[in-house]
Amino acid sequence: MRSERWRWENGGIFTGLVLRVALVVAVAVVVMNDGGQIMRAQVKAQSAARAAAVQAATLFRSTHNRAEAAAGASEAATQADAGAKVTMISYAPDGTAEVTVADTARTLIAQHVSFLRKFTVQNATESEGPS
Repeated sequence: MRSERWRWENGGIFTGLVLRVALVVAVAVVVMNDGGQIMRAQVKAQSAARAAAVQAATLFRSTHNRAEAAAGASEAATQADAGAKVTMISYAPDGTAEVTVADTARTLIAQHVSFLRKFTVQNATESEGPS
């Protein structure tokens, strides 16, 4: 009778350990996924900002029309990344355009937690000058 009780207690200890390890692994996977999605959004924002800056500088130099250059920059950013939004464009007298683009990461947890939400929006700024 004593040996049966000992086997049951070992099974309970083993099950508890497996559950704890599974929980730790699940949390680690979610954290790694969210971090990866945030890094991916930063890379995509950087790429979209580069494309938008090149387009804005090219159009501004040829037309000297800020509205047309801004529209071209927004279109270039959207073509580079459908989720990218141009948040700021500035032009220098020499034809240099500086563009800031925002992209939102699609995370599992961070986008739903108020104090983590700020990390899901990634901004990138690029400038393109006369060639």
